[in-house]
Amino acid sequence: MPLHWGVGLIVLGLAACAPAAPPVATFPARPALLADLKWLGGRVDPVAALNQNVPEVLRRGSDAPGKAFSLALGRMAFRAPGLLGGMAAREGLTCQICHPGGRANSHFFIAGLSAQPGTVDTTTATFSQVLGDGVFNPIAIPSLEGVAASAPYGHDGRAATLDAFVHSVIEEEFAGRRPAPEIFAALMTYLLALAPAGTPAPKSRPVTLDQDLDAVLSDASVLDQALVLEKTEVSRFIIASLRHDLGRIAARFSIIQEEDGSARRRFASLSADLRTVRSLSVAGRFDEARAALDAWRRAMAAARPVLEAQEARSLYNPERLAESLAKTD
Repeated sequence: MPLHWGVGLIVLGLAACAPAAPPVATFPARPALLADLKWLGGRVDPVAALNQNVPEVLRRGSDAPGKAFSLALGRMAFRAPGLLGGMAAREGLTCQICHPGGRANSHFFIAGLSAQPGTVDTTTATFSQVLGDGVFNPIAIPSLEGVAASAPYGHDGRAATLDAFVHSVIEEEFAGRRPAPEIFAALMTYLLALAPAGTPAPKSRPVTLDQDLDAVLSDASVLDQALVLEKTEVSRFIIASLRHDLGRIAARFSIIQEEDGSARRRFASLSADLRTVRSLSVAGRFDEARAALDAWRRAMAAARPVLEAQEARSLYNPERLAESLAKTD
């Protein structure tokens, strides 16, 4: 039987699994140290998994100037929990978590929904009552590369087009709201830009503060373009994504925040400044929103050397992360 492709947690290809009791996912009430720990199984080295960044590989020409805005917005949608709904959104699940860089996450594990790392039950009422079948039937998470040429979609081939399938994943599987047309179109731009199947995997890189800050500032440039074009809904989506990513950086400094409250105040101030940009854009005051965004960029520039000086003491340092995890075991 041919393999098919999917998005988010939908994985394409059938898994032969004997029916069992309905799955019950278990999530920690408050994730320790870093939220992404909740997606790792006990057999996975958490330090290695949390310190690994898998670069994406895009088709040649997919980042042409005329597509740059849509591609960047689609990348954000792929990595934003705001794209999904229900439990997935509350727990911070994103397409990127299951498919880092568009590839398969072999470390992914949800207690009660995964048989082993790299598998998940995609038809569970944990995320949606629509597709929940009450059967424990986890299947392997695949790479999404080559999704442009792999119709039909779904493990049962239920969708003839990728557009229809992605809508069903967001709105049925994860109980999300129908995305704004421009955000959905951007997500499709990103998915269709992923390299063909069989493309050699790039070497993973360690997660660093500079890399994360550069990504946030790059997304802020996309926000500036959205404000210039007076795209209110898109701007709100980008700001939510920016605040989520800023929170992920702040989490890496959580151990320092316990020792020194100034780090917590700095991140809280940066997040509040983004809320101000959001309020101004929603009110249609786009010039003022851009001015507020410029002020936020200056605050980020001022914060950067301070954060860089503390990076070795933060959870960006694998040794510090390992020490901290050992204390929480």
